[in-house]
Amino acid sequence: MSWVRDDNFSEEQIKGIDLSIKALSKKYNFIKGWEFIKNFEQWKSYLYLNIFVDWSEVAKFYNKEFKPYWEDDIKKGVKVESSLLDTYIFVNPSSTDSDYQEYFEKSFKETKKIERQLNSIYSSLPIEFQIHRIFKSVFGSDDISPVELYIEHFISDN
Repeated sequence: MSWVRDDNFSEEQIKGIDLSIKALSKKYNFIKGWEFIKNFEQWKSYLYLNIFVDWSEVAKFYNKEFKPYWEDDIKKGVKVESSLLDTYIFVNPSSTDSDYQEYFEKSFKETKKIERQLNSIYSSLPIEFQIHRIFKSVFGSDDISPVELYIEHFISDN
């Protein structure tokens, strides 16, 4: 039993991800684009993506302040990236373990919320715009379903 996927994606399948990201950016205006992660072929039932964002717009969206030292790096052309969306906008959590845990959970939940919305959009596309995975069963009945899209990193769009 294993997952298989054809990694020779059609133009329509790539357009499906483009359309999903574009639709998501209507709600989250800070989302500017996407790319496959390096070595995405290793995982057959998931597609890991990097999402390009404008970090100053992330801060505005959440009504927070973007940390100035990161803004300086972006102006210098440094790619600022994080697996959590709000790493660069919230004030550093206090040194207590409970405050840090609350900060981390909030950040993790917000990232997963965006990821769920992305997958909801993607799974509602016509089949020709989706990339599919096939679960090969030893019992002879294969299960075909759209891959799940996961966000690996949010990366500055500079």
